[in-house]
Amino acid sequence: MKFNDNKFELLRYEKHEEIKNRTSYKTPSGVDIEEKNMVKDLRIIMISDAVFGNHIGQVVRKCRMQMGWILRTFSNRTN
Repeated sequence: MKFNDNKFELLRYEKHEEIKNRTSYKTPSGVDIEEKNMVKDLRIIMISDAVFGNHIGQVVRKCRMQMGWILRTFSNRTN
């Protein structure tokens, strides 16, 4: 299987800056993998500080949009 080097993303949860600066990761073809602060994988937003606030906020926004769309289709909200 051939991997796409452009799709590799690096997210670190380490606290030690010295270790972060000394280590690097490479793709199978030898290209350095770029470190990112935020990564989206399987529709889950992960941030390097291990807090899921952005992901929860995005899910809530999408739910509110769907609720607004559903409620606009009815002329009134009573039985």
